[in-house]
Amino acid sequence: VAVFLFKPADYQPDDDVFVDSADWPSFFHMPVLMLMLITLLNDGTLIAIGYDTVTPLKTPERWNLRALFFLGAVIGGVACVSSLLLLYLLLTSWQAGGFCQSVGLAGLSYGQITTSIYLKVSISDFLTLFSCRTGADWFWTSSPAPILLLAGFIALSTSTILALVWPASYPDGIYTLGLGRRQPYMLVVYIWLYCLVWWLIQDIFKVLAYKLLTHLNLFGFNDTGMVVHTHSDDLHINIHTPPHSPRHNHTNTTNNNNNMNNHREEYSDIKDDISNETTGLLVGSYCDDDIL
Repeated sequence: VAVFLFKPADYQPDDDVFVDSADWPSFFHMPVLMLMLITLLNDGTLIAIGYDTVTPLKTPERWNLRALFFLGAVIGGVACVSSLLLLYLLLTSWQAGGFCQSVGLAGLSYGQITTSIYLKVSISDFLTLFSCRTGADWFWTSSPAPILLLAGFIALSTSTILALVWPASYPDGIYTLGLGRRQPYMLVVYIWLYCLVWWLIQDIFKVLAYKLLTHLNLFGFNDTGMVVHTHSDDLHINIHTPPHSPRHNHTNTTNNNNNMNNHREEYSDIKDDISNETTGLLVGSYCDDDIL
């Protein structure tokens, strides 16, 4: 999206204050190396989530793809908006009266802008994971497992250190520069604060999205995992009597009636066993509270 929305060359400062050795590009994109680092560190954290503590649902787990796509669009949309907004603020750091100048972050090099977006995307990816793991609840309602905390700490620390010490270079022809190699040195702190604020905003939108799905039952969200039986009244057994023959007599009729009574008694015992041993199973309806 940033490729089409922003042209860094339009925000390049005048020659008398220009600090970079090359002109700013005509469109923004990140080096492939940085994207690979984000993916590598993020995958390590995702592996650790397999050992996380979770709260089981009251219904069987079942994929509701439409609801998942909706939630993904909401959560991912918030992260995308926050990244685009940060990119705009950084590109306008040379403009008088801009946000960056008001907080002491004026005059950023394009290499710093590239590295800042790398750090922001890295932090947002990992924080989003800690938000999504709690489902419809707030991210602080469930403590992550120690192994997941450790993996997240390693990934976030590594990303921050790389963003600070990244040497001045041109991977894929894109100027990159470590945030700790040029003023303002507090830029990394501001990026962390920015990500934490948007993490809370993202979690608010996530909770609201779940409430919307539940309140309106969008995409059949409330029915996901419900157990539905085909019979509307009760379980029953179809008992077929043998066809009548020309030699049908009273004895055969009596035997058939006895067999049918025996079947009914066996079925009654089955119903009693099901009623005694199974709790919360609503036959012919939805299983709202418990699962069989």
